[in-house]
Amino acid sequence: MSANDTLQQAARWLALISSGEATPGQRQDYEQWAREHPREAAAIGQLTGQLQGLQAPGLGQLSSRQLAAVVDAADSRRRFLRAAGSGLSLALLGVLAGPQVLRALQPGEHWRTGTAERGHWRLADGSQLTLDACSSVRSPAVRCLELEQGQISLSIAAGELFKLDTAHGTLLAHQARLVMRREPEASRVSLLEGSANLLVRGQQHSLSAGQRAHFDANGLQSIDTGSSADEAWTRGLLRVENQPLEQVIGALQDYRLGVIQLDPRLAPRRVSGIYPLDDTDRSLALLSDSLGLRLQFFSRYWVRISPT
Repeated sequence: MSANDTLQQAARWLALISSGEATPGQRQDYEQWAREHPREAAAIGQLTGQLQGLQAPGLGQLSSRQLAAVVDAADSRRRFLRAAGSGLSLALLGVLAGPQVLRALQPGEHWRTGTAERGHWRLADGSQLTLDACSSVRSPAVRCLELEQGQISLSIAAGELFKLDTAHGTLLAHQARLVMRREPEASRVSLLEGSANLLVRGQQHSLSAGQRAHFDANGLQSIDTGSSADEAWTRGLLRVENQPLEQVIGALQDYRLGVIQLDPRLAPRRVSGIYPLDDTDRSLALLSDSLGLRLQFFSRYWVRISPT
């Protein structure tokens, strides 16, 4: 199930529980769902106690059936926002998209993050892992991770050799701090602290703190000097230095529900700056001001970027 589907389910349960009209059977169904989705259930529990303070005119007059119909409608989030007031919907989304507490990740588990979501985990050996939005990892064994999609920050606790795999190569280290990103065609690792070895197509390459390596299925492509921009996303910032606008919009898309439609003529425009990942409206406005772009918002979930 996608993060968007889970968000829609959470919104539906929030509407039902808040209405005060849930039947005993519905409450049992909710308790089962809550056990399977503890983070979303915690957000619902946090918000249901705050509804009296939200400016949500009309919410109290809607029955549970009406609320469910609103949330289940084809354009569910927009209609729910109109019917119940912006406070309730945005509060739920804000809680779900906020920072996560550090949780244990056990060998054999598989974890992923959705749109506008960063995840924080403690591994069984004491290492600490942060997933960027729209990322996934698998932990086949102790001191072993596989990055399947997206980007991670990893602080490897001292100990036996730690193995970090992508489809394009393997990083080996006893103790280090790093950021790794996997794209469909290539991977990139920035070593922030410590030392490591990178194994690509049977060839081993040594990396030291401050170095960044680019590699793909054909082997090691380059080793250069890393940048503080490589880990800015862990602080909720997108820091870019002379990057194509297409890449910048791609990074913002991971933090925005819906579609950002970029005019192909603008794709190669070069961009430098710092943009907030957790406020994509502001980031788009900053890009528009600095590059002279035209933003057209057809809804909260569809924005078109074109030349002025």
